Amino acid sequence: MTTLKLINVHLNQNPLQGQIPTSFGQLRNLTFLQIHTNTLASSLPTHLGDLGNLQTLFLYNNSLTGQFPLELWKLSKLIELDLSSNEISGSIPVNVNHTRDASLQKLSLANNLLSGSIPTDSFNCSFCSTLMFHIIASVEVFTLFSLLQSRHLVHARSNIFNSITTFSIL
Repeated sequence: MTTLKLINVHLNQNPLQGQIPTSFGQLRNLTFLQIHTNTLASSLPTHLGDLGNLQTLFLYNNSLTGQFPLELWKLSKLIELDLSSNEISGSIPVNVNHTRDASLQKLSLANNLLSGSIPTDSFNCSFCSTLMFHIIASVEVFTLFSLLQSRHLVHARSNIFNSITTFSIL
């Protein structure tokens, strides 16, 4: 089978419905995948974790459901991950940065149905300039503000987290 040389896919702001095809996981050279502002309504696909060269993944403003797939943390070259404004549920996986390098600069999980604690010990990523969780629960405000020390922007609203766990800042 011939590997496609496709490196950028922009399918945003279309009336796309259904799920992201599993064949997208075969686009090994893909560095930029943008399928935001559509009506995709399926679980977040685990096969996207096979895109080892992916640097930008924008799937925001769809109706994607299910839990955050651990496979996405295998994307060691990922710089921007925006899954905001979907229906992603469950908790954010713990220890996500232990298997990846320091490339991630933007993480947006805003406006989802995330619950549980923000695993701040997993976000000792001083390289992250933007963290967007958007929560609607009572959290330790001073702990949240300490996240700002190494970031330019932290949003915390519109999910259902119940606490922020303890952590250390590098």
